[in-house]
Amino acid sequence: MARTYKIDEEFNPDKIYYFDNNATTFIYDQDVIKEINDWLNSGNPSNNLHIAGILAKRKIDESRKIIANDLKVEPEEIFFTGNATEANNILIQGIINKQLKNNTETYTIITTNFEHPSVLNIFEHYKTNNRINVVYIKIKTDKNDKYYGSIDPEDIEKAIKESKHKVILISIMYANNETGAIQDMKKIGEIAKKHNIFLHSDITQAIGKYIIHPKELNIGAITFSGHKFHGPKGIGCLYMKKQCHINGMCYGGEQENEFRPGTENTPFIAAMALALKKAHQNRELKSSELEKLRKYIKQELEPMDVICIEPKFGILPNTLLLVLKGIDTCNKNFARELSSRMHICVGVSSACQTKKNSHVLEAMKVEEQNRDKIIRISMSDYTTFGECKYLVKCLKELLLKHRRV
Repeated sequence: MARTYKIDEEFNPDKIYYFDNNATTFIYDQDVIKEINDWLNSGNPSNNLHIAGILAKRKIDESRKIIANDLKVEPEEIFFTGNATEANNILIQGIINKQLKNNTETYTIITTNFEHPSVLNIFEHYKTNNRINVVYIKIKTDKNDKYYGSIDPEDIEKAIKESKHKVILISIMYANNETGAIQDMKKIGEIAKKHNIFLHSDITQAIGKYIIHPKELNIGAITFSGHKFHGPKGIGCLYMKKQCHINGMCYGGEQENEFRPGTENTPFIAAMALALKKAHQNRELKSSELEKLRKYIKQELEPMDVICIEPKFGILPNTLLLVLKGIDTCNKNFARELSSRMHICVGVSSACQTKKNSHVLEAMKVEEQNRDKIIRISMSDYTTFGECKYLVKCLKELLLKHRRV
């Protein structure tokens, strides 16, 4: 039986109260579901000898144009992948390996100390290569700094000037998945352009909440997954400007310019394009409504001695990272109790790092005693005020329970 996800203010045992949308979103829109179903039985897009293959190829081309128009780029600059992690690997490793193959020099690559693991772990891998110098820009941890919780673009410029080797790549996420911190991508893009350095940004957490035009920001490549804006899981996207040349990682067919060979996932490509189009309709109004819900939750919980970690430069309108001070249990047990008793789903860190301590909290220099007292609430365009009232009510109840002396 299909589960209903539209939720009332009062508890209903047949419903899920979902506040973990930075980990993944659900597909609520029936048009997106229909798009998947309509193309599940499609031909192979590589076969142009019969109508089934031709129609599938046409649908993929149409989806490519939808996404390209949204980003204000060319359709031939859009490549479909399995997810953002794969797209990050294709792009980052592709750029580095191209340079290593064609030249004998030593190079510098730059990222931050709070990137998503799908970027951070690639950079960690190349630290073992004696021809690659890896530089990590640290986020600002002084709460009085205007860039608290984000990086200061001037630190990037300083790193470029101090590098003993040619800088071939800067990779900075647009918005952090745990804190919601937004980077000053306009200024970072200006610095990258000034020094003629390729700039990549993983925009997975930002797209769907903001309309992003990479060329206007001097970003040479962006990556994202469809499941963060109510599209299906298992489909991702890479925008890469024409002037970028990379070494492919995989061998096989000619699909996606041979960067991602293999039969394309036609139903998920079509659904991702449609989900993105719908997510960006009336985007400013939707983001404004999310900000109102975010403000309500924060104001309701602050009197309960709950601290909201808020980066200063900017923050995603749907995200709250909360310190539950003084509770007698850890955040994972707290989240489990919310789920088992109240059917509320929240996050405690990156969904890709549930077995490790959060490197983001370490980068933020959050006090050691508070790192296992933090939960993340992340809403979606479908989150209602009634759901938020129920969440606040349950959080208050559990806080009182776990603060008994």
